[in-house]
Amino acid sequence: MEWLVLVVRFADGRYHGHGDWPPSPMRLFQALVAGVCSRGGLTETERRALEWLERLDPPIVCAPVARRGQEVISYVPNNDKDRLLQVQTGRRVAHGVKRYRPFIFADDAEFIYMWGFERSERDARSHASVIAVCAQHIYQFGRGVDTAWAWGGIVSDEEADRIWRTYPGEIVRPSAGASQRTLRCPAAGTLESLKRRHDAFRSRFGYASRTVSYRRPPNPLFRTVAYESPPSRQLFELRDAHATERLVPWPLTKGSVLVTTIRDQAVQRLRNSLTDRGSDIERMLVGRRPDGSNAAATADRVRILPLPSVGHEHADMQIRRLLVEVPSTCAIRADDVYWALSGLEPSATGPVLPRIVLVRAPADFARHYGVTVRNDGFQVWRTVTPAALPYAAARTSRAKSGSKRRAREELVAVAVAQALRHAGVRARLLSIKPQREPFQMNGALAQDFASGTRFVPARLWHVELTLDRKITGPLVIGDGRFLGLGVMMPVAQSPR
Repeated sequence: MEWLVLVVRFADGRYHGHGDWPPSPMRLFQALVAGVCSRGGLTETERRALEWLERLDPPIVCAPVARRGQEVISYVPNNDKDRLLQVQTGRRVAHGVKRYRPFIFADDAEFIYMWGFERSERDARSHASVIAVCAQHIYQFGRGVDTAWAWGGIVSDEEADRIWRTYPGEIVRPSAGASQRTLRCPAAGTLESLKRRHDAFRSRFGYASRTVSYRRPPNPLFRTVAYESPPSRQLFELRDAHATERLVPWPLTKGSVLVTTIRDQAVQRLRNSLTDRGSDIERMLVGRRPDGSNAAATADRVRILPLPSVGHEHADMQIRRLLVEVPSTCAIRADDVYWALSGLEPSATGPVLPRIVLVRAPADFARHYGVTVRNDGFQVWRTVTPAALPYAAARTSRAKSGSKRRAREELVAVAVAQALRHAGVRARLLSIKPQREPFQMNGALAQDFASGTRFVPARLWHVELTLDRKITGPLVIGDGRFLGLGVMMPVAQSPR
């Protein structure tokens, strides 16, 4: 597959468009048409290329980090409305009121739109080349005050992957499921609908004797597409430093020690390389600044997940792999995080284990933890490492009565529901099964994971969840989800 890439820059770091962020692909399509037509109209080659573009799947959008600016109120003539009211009522409105609240970002920020197409498709590459040339005629993007320019090109899969890993902002991708964020995208017939709207706009007023009629131009044709911002993921394997072809197991119950050791070493490596980003590095990887202030939002933090060996009932459940997630809103680029982790040799291996080194690996193994390419998912999930629940769930009683045991498990169920909400899971709980014992044959008791962590053993629980709809992984819940606790794996079929 190849990618048509269009890059847009603004004259100043402000975008005044209303109702969408990032600027929708439909806005870019309109800007393309307006820019080309400003030279006198579309050629037949340009028309065919734009019709090819509108039939492609929705693009991936890369947008810089932005904040909302102060609202600005403008008092300007509203010529169309004034003209109609003057004839109908005999009076003229003095002005119109327009309100703007722009998005503000860095002056040198780039917006990137990437359409994928098959190399074997007839004339696809020639159409993409024409669109790249058309992008050079863009003069504004958004409202009239949003002066912008653009350029384009064709890149390979490898180059597209590099753009996603190194882009210093948010990357949103079209989603097959439901999402709170939707963007307008061109559809088959969009170009023709823009032409009809332009023609209707030129003749929107009709005059007969002393009356004026107004005909509203038709809206352009577009499709509304759900978008989401999945994190960038990279799998690392624990390999023998002297024989890198051999995987080295790490004890299951010491996963938190492994995560904190690797995290701290990566922080130090990044601080030595990015000397002016020390505050961001601490916030994104540790969750706080060096002085303990200004914790980062959990949705922006890097997450290191230990993945025990699973896939067979007799698997030994030792840790041989780590999955690293870098959110698209993280202040540190994903490529920098992966560089800091590559080749690390954790110093806490101890005399029993050989020296290990982190090596990048394909992400195939992550499917055992619900990370799928397709949009399918699972309803039933079980913890592999226990979840650290709030203190209310740690209340225990020496009494063996069934009523007190039930009351304790009800507290656990409430805590798990809260943990799911904190993890961003919107699915509703149908059932929950809390217990201290592991669900896997070679797993470990929940209290065995407390050593080396800040959690008391009573706060650690193994849980099995059944949700009202399927979700994809990885699913990690609880207060220890940044320390390797609360990692869950899906169950293919619901238990009897």
